[in-house]
Amino acid sequence: MKNAELFRHIPLFRGLDDKDLLKLAAVATEKTFMPGDVIFSEGTQGDSMFIVNFGTVRILKQGKEKEEEIVRMSSGQHFGEMALLDNETRSATADAIEHTELIRVGREELEKLLAQDAALSSRVYKAFMKYLCNRLRQTTSDLTFMREVAQR
Repeated sequence: MKNAELFRHIPLFRGLDDKDLLKLAAVATEKTFMPGDVIFSEGTQGDSMFIVNFGTVRILKQGKEKEEEIVRMSSGQHFGEMALLDNETRSATADAIEHTELIRVGREELEKLLAQDAALSSRVYKAFMKYLCNRLRQTTSDLTFMREVAQR
């Protein structure tokens, strides 16, 4: 399956073998967005993550006065993964900057797959934990740096 190859390069799925990636790819769907299309909005219920197959996505966060661009995502990057782990609302808005194809992994579909295979479930959640721990470490480092800059 072509999506399994894309999954192989996603940091979130690092450590999963080809068999695991094929199973994950089997529950994924492709979604196409045009420039300006909103993929999801800040404050809405999260139910899926996305992998950029091609195109560019902006992640925006509402500030005090206006929406601020946080980051741009391009081919091989992913976003929205926290929605697979919790039942919280989206912390940001995502929109397409250009014609964009995304691979969507839904929480419901993923949970059904993982309920059928305890060993796969363990490997997937371990990969998620490693990825999110690394992201938290990076965020802590970034925050420390920003505080040091602000104190100068």
